[in-house]
Amino acid sequence: DSGHDADRHVTCKQRAAYFRSGNYTYGQIERELWPSDECWQEFSYGILLREPLELMHSELNYRATFYRGPPKSDVLEELRDKLSDEGLSAGPDQRPMWKFMDNIQTRLLANALHVPAGHIGAGHVRAAKSLLSNFSVIGRVEDLGDASRRARLFDLLGWEHDTIYSSQNRLGNVLNKDLFNFSQEEAAWLRHVNRHDLELYNWLPSVIPLSRRPQRRRLLGRAP
Repeated sequence: DSGHDADRHVTCKQRAAYFRSGNYTYGQIERELWPSDECWQEFSYGILLREPLELMHSELNYRATFYRGPPKSDVLEELRDKLSDEGLSAGPDQRPMWKFMDNIQTRLLANALHVPAGHIGAGHVRAAKSLLSNFSVIGRVEDLGDASRRARLFDLLGWEHDTIYSSQNRLGNVLNKDLFNFSQEEAAWLRHVNRHDLELYNWLPSVIPLSRRPQRRRLLGRAP
């Protein structure tokens, strides 16, 4: 559905009625957030952000493994080409791989997928932070590897502590094929390109429990 807000969105009233009709307690949005998704009165929202380079590394390997995605060299070359374009629209959806190399988390939260490469800025980060102020729980993927932070996050969600583990008591989601890694030079360049995603990620405390009331929330301190 990415990029199709105008013709596929439903109202908050319709969404809430659908959840009630099936006694559903969980839903997941796997695209950019549209204004029609902002149902703060009807639902409690949670999110996990990920360290930007780790997210790029994971996406490269995921697409290559399961969808015959392009090699790292082609993706980075496309990103350089896009960065050299002046003012060209990036298109409305999240599918192009280069967008995952250019502040994708800020793009998704600020509904800014159309912004040309290299043009994500401080205003988009502010928009993403403003949106996150309406969320009930915010965490980071890296928190799941720490037992105390993971337990805190799961408690806030009302989940059992062992639901992330496989029957062998190991993390269930592991990288089996590490096809691509970034050199030191590539990592330094990507950190610069993705400085806005890094700002957003580093702005967050490790696990944030926020009020469930639909008002602007105060961020809590970093978890020990």
